[in-house]
Order: sequence, then structure tokens, then C-alpha cells
Amino acid sequence: MILGVISSRSVQHHALSAHFVNDVQISSNIRRIERFFKEQVIAFGSLAGILLEMLTLPYKLDLVMDRTNWEFGKSPMNFLVLSVLVDGKHGIPLFWCVLPKQGTSNSSEQMNLLQKFVDVFGADRIQSLMADREFVGQKWLCFLYDQGIPFYIRMKKNRLVEWGEEDKPLAFFFQHLKTGERRLLYKEIKGMKLSLAGTRSQAGELVLIMTNQLHHKEANILKTYTKRWTIECLFKNTKSNGFNLESTHVTYPDKLEKLMAVIAVATAICIRAGQWQEKIKPTIY
Repeated sequence: MILGVISSRSVQHHALSAHFVNDVQISSNIRRIERFFKEQVIAFGSLAGILLEMLTLPYKLDLVMDRTNWEFGKSPMNFLVLSVLVDGKHGIPLFWCVLPKQGTSNSSEQMNLLQKFVDVFGADRIQSLMADREFVGQKWLCFLYDQGIPFYIRMKKNRLVEWGEEDKPLAFFFQHLKTGERRLLYKEIKGMKLSLAGTRSQAGELVLIMTNQLHHKEANILKTYTKRWTIECLFKNTKSNGFNLESTHVTYPDKLEKLMAVIAVATAICIRAGQWQEKIKPTIY
């Protein structure tokens, strides 16, 4: 199935079955695929370890958490994904879950997903965790802070923080910035000592990144956060730019999670093949 996903650039059963190496009819291969999704048990923690070994990653890992969603008929498909950065430019899914709802994830769902990583590898393997403005719940931030996990999370500009006897939106402290200018602000929020790095993008939008890494300068904080974009590329590669995940007719959460496992290994193989290809030097006679 993994080779079928790579060869056909599709996750539909009939497309995968055409790439099975056997002499039986395609209908028989489709039944084999259906049995896999119905009966196969996957140890997702062990699979995450296999993925890391395949890609020979360093001990300290850069992680990104985000969500991707689409609809199949009236059925919402909503994945919460924790990916790992490879070579500073690629991402592969490491842990994931299907949310039984539409819309954003909550702090409990985010903590449960990250806890899967911590249970298998330990929090000390996390060099950085990036996430966007969906991941700003107080319980979630306290969880990261208490675990000592280095995080870089984009904040909403209307997020209120204490300032004297009143609350001020974060934008209040950075609204004077011009395009390309940066500012670093140290702030204690709900007992957490944090740094806030801000800049104004070329489009004129305020970009505010919160971190618990107080020793970093604003330029380093903002540069680290740019790694988050790798998960957007990952989602594009699993969908329209690669394996067309959105074309699946699978709707049951447990089957969707198994399908993502197949895609994760396929993605890792493609990245590994690209790494090997880059090392091959032409012979000059």
C-alpha cells in the first residue's frame, strides 16, 4: 500500500490495489486493503520510532503542531497533527488524531497529542515546538511551561495581558512598529515568565511570537517560528501536491488514523530518497 500511494499519488483503494505485486485480481487486492483498515492493529508509538530511525534525525527535535481539515459529503475530516522537522525544510507526521468534530482543537486535545510524544520519547528530546494562533489556550500554555518544553507560538494581537491595574491587548505594545522593525518584551503572564517578540510583516500585519526561551533575542525567536511553515508544506504534500488525501472515501476515525500511518511512511520514504539523490555526484570522465 505504501508503494501504491507513492506510485499512484492517491489513497483510493482501487488506485493502491493496482500497484500490488501479485497475480490476483484487483478486486482481491481491494478486499485485502479493506481488511487492513478494519483489522490491522498499529502500534503508533513504535511507528513514530521507526520514522525517526528512517530519517536519522538528531536527538533534539523540532516539532510543529497544526490541524488540517476538509469535508467528504456531510462528514467532516479533521486531523490534529504533530510533525517533526527534517533537514530544516521538510515535515513528516509523527503523531496524529482525528477530531470527532468540526472546527478548532482545544487544550485537552492538544495536550493529549503532545503527551503521546512525551510518553514515547521524553520531553527532553524537544528542541522547539511551533504552533499558530489556534494553540493559545491557558491550560495548554501552562502545560508546556510546566513541562519545560521550549515553545514558539504565535499570539493573537487582541490577547489581553495585565498592565498595571487594567488589561491591555498585545497589539498595544507593538502597534508602533514599522515594516521590518522588531521589538522584544519580557512579560509575566499567569505566573509564567515569557518573552514576546514582535514585528510587522511586508503586508503590514503584526506578527507576535511568545516563547519561554528568555535568553533568545527577537531575531532568533522570529526566525525559529518560521519553521512552522513546514507543516503547511506537509499538508499540501499529503493532499493536492502529493497523495491526494482528500480523495479518500474512508470516514471512520480509526481507519483514517491508519491511513495517515501509511501516508507518514510514504512521506518519509520520499524524503529519504530525496536525501540520497542529493548525495549522488555525477561521475566525470
